Amino acid sequence: LSDMDGTLLNSFHKVTEESINAIKTLQSSGILFLPATGRTRTSMVNVAGTSFVNLFGDNPLKIPGVYSQGLMVYGRNGELIYERILENDVIEKAE
Repeated sequence: LSDMDGTLLNSFHKVTEESINAIKTLQSSGILFLPATGRTRTSMVNVAGTSFVNLFGDNPLKIPGVYSQGLMVYGRNGELIYERILENDVIEKAE
């Protein structure tokens, strides 16, 4: 599990080839690698780049991980396994 912004993404908001190769090494060793971010999955896909997205197969909307500050978690096959919806009163307090 790795944070994206400020950790895996460099100052240009890209995943370096060095990081891509390290993730490939983990995956080839049977170690599950998952991104974790405050972003939505779609936003993460848009900034992470093709090389990173391709680590997880050909469907970017099936990338497992922890998204939206932990409000959405997707399992190994990209299926939603946890979701927390904010209550309306919490949203109203924030407005």
